[in-house]
Amino acid sequence: MIKTIKIGSNEYNMKSSAFTPFKYKSDYGTDLLKDIGKLNTKNKEISKLPKNQQDEAWLNELSDILEMALKIAYTMITEYKKDFKPYENWLEEIDNLFNNTEWIKEVMELAMSTFRGRVSNKE
Repeated sequence: MIKTIKIGSNEYNMKSSAFTPFKYKSDYGTDLLKDIGKLNTKNKEISKLPKNQQDEAWLNELSDILEMALKIAYTMITEYKKDFKPYENWLEEIDNLFNNTEWIKEVMELAMSTFRGRVSNKE
């Protein structure tokens, strides 16, 4: 699946396929599905907290969430465009990660899109 996602003030074409988790693991040494699972677990844990504690809990997790989301996004950008700039150069061009954080959800949904159809067909 191919989708355009806006991060900061820039739009990026991203591709998710059966190759995505293999590329992610090759590039970063961790399992894509396990990383997304960790994020989902954190989300469930934090959502059970009283509302007045949720913002602080998210702030404590923000660094890890942001790093994972950026790595997943970059993996899918480079799957779409093989000759894309190096990771560090790409990060330098992102001007405002927090203007709209909807991109994190979109990146996670796109990364999982290849597996959702297969999982639901087995159920």
